[in-house]
Amino acid sequence: MATDVCLFTSPQLKSADEAMREVRIEFGTYELSKLRSDAKKLVNLSDSTDPNYPEVVNLLLLWEEVDTKMTARGLSSRVTKMHNHAQKVTAEMSDGNHGPKAVDSSVDLLMVSGVDLFAEMKEKHRTAYVGLFKVAQ
Repeated sequence: MATDVCLFTSPQLKSADEAMREVRIEFGTYELSKLRSDAKKLVNLSDSTDPNYPEVVNLLLLWEEVDTKMTARGLSSRVTKMHNHAQKVTAEMSDGNHGPKAVDSSVDLLMVSGVDLFAEMKEKHRTAYVGLFKVAQ
């Protein structure tokens, strides 16, 4: 089991009081099942750390494409949906059925953004709504 991307603090760029950090990032198309499975995956990888990078940050970057113009209402509805799904996954992990490491874990929505995508046909619209989540233990 591996993460999509791991980023590591550069010793040359960190401040003296900053810990060496590994940031694990999972990417994918937004679905509740993807949020759930990737959050569980990151929690289960928590014991797999490099001793030189004792601090680990787990992030999920998930997007949803729609064939409509980007609107404030569309963005607001994604914020609500993604926030509710993050709370749902947190509650599911705390029920004890996902292993002992998951009990004290949480999935938090950090931010949501939208971007208009290129559409070949005139008057056609495509938008990607992107959610950034943090999985904490």
